[in-house]
Amino acid sequence: MLKNISIYKNIVCFLFICTAGYAQQLNDKIETIAASLQTVEDSKYEYSQSLKLLSSNYASYTLTSVDTKGNSDEYAYNFSFADVDVNTVRSLTKKDVIIVQLLINGKQKLIKETSGNGEKVNYVDNVSFYAKNIDNARNLVEAIKSTIPVNETLEKNKLALTTYQDHVKWLEENIQDVDYTKTQFVQKIEAGSANNGQLKLSTTENSKSKTQAFDYEFNLSTLNPNSLHFKISGDEFYIEATNRRNIKAIKVFEDGAQQNYKDDIRFYCGSIENGKDLLKVLAQAIPLAEKAFEGSRPNIASTPNAMAFLNKAVGNVANGESTYTQSIEGDCVAKVSIKEANPKETTDYQYSFNFSDINVDNIDYNSNKTQLYVEIYTRKKAKFIRNTENNELQNYTDAFKIYFENIEDVLTAKEALKNIAKNCESYKAETNANTVSSGLEALKNSIGMVKIGDDSYDQTFETVSTDPYIVKLTSVFSNLKNSKETIYEFGMGDINSKNISIETSGKEVMVELNTKHLEKIVKTYEDGEIKSYNYNIEIQATDIENARSIASLLQQITEKLE
Repeated sequence: MLKNISIYKNIVCFLFICTAGYAQQLNDKIETIAASLQTVEDSKYEYSQSLKLLSSNYASYTLTSVDTKGNSDEYAYNFSFADVDVNTVRSLTKKDVIIVQLLINGKQKLIKETSGNGEKVNYVDNVSFYAKNIDNARNLVEAIKSTIPVNETLEKNKLALTTYQDHVKWLEENIQDVDYTKTQFVQKIEAGSANNGQLKLSTTENSKSKTQAFDYEFNLSTLNPNSLHFKISGDEFYIEATNRRNIKAIKVFEDGAQQNYKDDIRFYCGSIENGKDLLKVLAQAIPLAEKAFEGSRPNIASTPNAMAFLNKAVGNVANGESTYTQSIEGDCVAKVSIKEANPKETTDYQYSFNFSDINVDNIDYNSNKTQLYVEIYTRKKAKFIRNTENNELQNYTDAFKIYFENIEDVLTAKEALKNIAKNCESYKAETNANTVSSGLEALKNSIGMVKIGDDSYDQTFETVSTDPYIVKLTSVFSNLKNSKETIYEFGMGDINSKNISIETSGKEVMVELNTKHLEKIVKTYEDGEIKSYNYNIEIQATDIENARSIASLLQQITEKLE
C-alpha cells in the first residue's frame, strides 16, 4: 500500500514538473506569435492586433479595425490553441490583404467572440490573424503550428482525476453559477450518499420577467457518453447530454412540483474552458458511475433475494398526482398487486402469471409522463397474464407494468425480474402420470367446473375403455339465457402429443388438442344430437396454471400411447 502511495506521489510530482515546463513553453510561444502580429492596412481598413496568454492557458486575441473615416470596431476572441486543427493553419490572400486562418477541430464553436464593448457575445469556429506580408504570414503559420501541440499537452495533463469520487467532487466544485446577457443560471450538483451514480442538479433560472427553479434527479451511469456535446443559444453556452436509447428517465421538478420525465439534461458553462473541462470529466465519470452502480447493487441473484428487493422498492411509490401501493408474492408462480390512487379515483389491479412465461429479453424500463416503470411481456406475446381490476376479471393480457420511485430502483428491479425469469425457465407443472391410468385419474381431478362471470362450464372427464383407451369429455355450458351440452368421445392414442396447446380468448383459458394428421375421428354430440365427426377438442381451465397441468398430463399420456 505504501509503495503504491509513493508511486502515485512520484507520478503527481513528475506531472507537475512537466506541466510547469510546458506552461513556460506555451508562454514563450504565445509571446513569439504576439511579436509577429503587426498593424496591417488594406484599401479600406487599418487592423491593429494583440495576443496575450490568460492564466487558464487560453489565449485572448484582440482585433481593432479603423476605416478611412476614423470609425472603429473592436473584437475580442478567447480560445485555446489546443482546439485548433493544425492541418488547417495556413495563409490565404483575400483581395488586398493576407490572413492566417485558424479553424477549430470538428468545426466546433469553441471561440468566444465579444464585440460592442462586451455587450454582444457569439461563439464561432474560426478566427483569422492579419499578416503584413507573405513572410510575416509564413512566420505566423510556423509559430502557430508549433504552439498547438504544447497547448494540447497542457490540456491533456490538466485534470488528474482517477476515482468516481474524484470526478463527482470536481463536478460539485466546478458546476457553477453563470451569468449571460438576459439570464442567470444558479447551478448546484450534489451526489447521493450511496456513491452509486445518483446525482441531483438544481438549476434556478433568473430573468427580468420570472424566476424558475428546476431539480433534475438522474443517474450518471444512464447517460450516453457519445451524446455529450456543446450547444449554443445566443450567448448561452452549455453541454447537453441524453440518456442511453433516449429513454426518458431523468426526473424533473419545477418549483417543487414533479413534471414529466425527460431524456436530456443541460449543464451551463461559465466559459469555454469550464465547458471543455466539464465535458471531459462527465465523459470520464460515466463509465466509472456504471462500475459504482454495479458495486452498490444488492445481491439479487436468487429468487427470494430478488423478491425481497422488489417488495422493498415497490411498496409505496409517488409519481406526480398518482401513488402506487404495490406488492409481489410467490416465486415462479407469482401475483403482483397494485393499488393506484389519484385525486379522481382509487383502482386495485392484480396480475397473476408464471415467470416461466415471461420473455427475459423483453423486460425493460421506460417512462410515461410522470410515471417510471418496468414493463414485463410474455414470450411471443401470449396472453397468459390473468388480470383483474377491482376484483373483476378482465381479458387475459400479455404485459403489465410495475412502478418505481427513482432510476436506481428501476435499474435494479429490471435485473431482479430478469433473474427470477431465468431461474424459472425450466419450470414444469407438477403432474403425476407415471402410467396411463394414473394420468387419466389426474386428468379427471384437474378438469371440472369453470366460472367466468355469468358463464359456467360444468365439465366431467371419464374413461370409457382401457383397451384401447377411449375417453369422454362432457361440457355443459350455461348462463342466464341458455345452456348447451357438448360431448366429445375419442381415443387417447389418436391425439397428437405435439399439438397440445394452451390458448386464451378474452377471459377464457383453454387447452386445445388435435388428432393426428387432423383426422376427423372425434365423435361429437350437442344436446344429445349426433354431430359431424371432428378433429379438435377444447377443455376449459380455471386459469393458466390449471391449463398447464391439464396440457402436461395430456402430453405425458399421449406420449406413452405412441
